[in-house]
Amino acid sequence: MNFLRICLVLFISFLFVSSATAEKKLKFKKPKEYSKFSRINNQVFLPTKELTKPTPAVIILPSCDGIKKNSVASYNRWTKVFLENGYAVLTVDHYQKRGGQEYGCIWQKRKVSETQLVRDLYDAVKYLSTIPNIDKNRIFSIGFSLGAMTNGLAASQKQYDRLIKNKPRPRAVAGLYGACHYNDVVFFLYPDTSINLIWLMGEKDVATPASDCTEILEKIKKLNKIKMSYHIYPDTTHCWDCKTKHGLEDAGQGGVFIYNEKVTKDSEKRVLDFFNSFK
Repeated sequence: MNFLRICLVLFISFLFVSSATAEKKLKFKKPKEYSKFSRINNQVFLPTKELTKPTPAVIILPSCDGIKKNSVASYNRWTKVFLENGYAVLTVDHYQKRGGQEYGCIWQKRKVSETQLVRDLYDAVKYLSTIPNIDKNRIFSIGFSLGAMTNGLAASQKQYDRLIKNKPRPRAVAGLYGACHYNDVVFFLYPDTSINLIWLMGEKDVATPASDCTEILEKIKKLNKIKMSYHIYPDTTHCWDCKTKHGLEDAGQGGVFIYNEKVTKDSEKRVLDFFNSFK
């Protein structure tokens, strides 16, 4: 499978990329209020004009095609969902020209390594921690497809110790339709997961099958003293919240994106309930 071969390349680059070839850091924009005309790329939005009390925050990690015309509406919707529920929001735009190794997304290539995706997340946590009245103990991350896999990698204690060290970590991470592994060779979730985790999957997802995840999720639940939850939505495909991609082919996977409003609303509620459970 072309997808598997690409993932193997990604995994090798993740293992062997060094600090000498690390990409330039992202620059995050100063906080402001959200409007329908706002560009969400690397922008922090506040739920109110000024934060006067400790406020939780959410980092949004996009899928491998980034923030584009056919995906930005979904990320805008998630941004508004969190803002309306009292969270500050930062949507990370990984895919900029900043050097480094090539990263492939089946039909596209982005010059960002997997190592850097994880570092971007931790840089975002660190940046949010510097904003007055952001609650440093309640910074969360939600990822979609590759964004979910980035959260999975970032939640591994071993990967954190090897790549990051000493930077603040998210209190909890959420993954929607992310892969857990490919053929027991390429892994995105590890048994040593040490960050609170919620993982949502679609039963009919041919790109990132739920069947690849249940064993490792049960192992994480058994081995680690973290709060975790997972759920498989029946009769649900990859990218169930992608309204503007409804009916498009899932390139290289043999599937079709099917928007499901009921599942989208339920996944919003599950993620919010999970994040809200941390005080």
